[in-house]
Amino acid sequence: MTKRRFWTTVDINRLREMAGEDPDVVAAELGRSRSAVQHKARELDIVLGHARNPIHWSESTRARALARIQVGGEPIAEVSRTTGIPLRTLSRWNNQEPKTC
Repeated sequence: MTKRRFWTTVDINRLREMAGEDPDVVAAELGRSRSAVQHKARELDIVLGHARNPIHWSESTRARALARIQVGGEPIAEVSRTTGIPLRTLSRWNNQEPKTC
């Protein structure tokens, strides 16, 4: 079993500064495991980011992709391949009701 390091004030302050960041990035910065960082963040009510969904697509990107699918008639798989937007994301966007302002 590895020896546990106590959380110092410096570590906790750095964790607070990195709120919203990916837990893996924070763990590497602090020299701790991902689970240790997540546990301490929950304990201190600090919200960390999500590694599984790091990309938030802009509305203009979404509009251009949907135009290629709906107006241009391109297959979703082709738009996904050329834009880098995941196929499931494009499918979900395509099946949702249009956004109205």
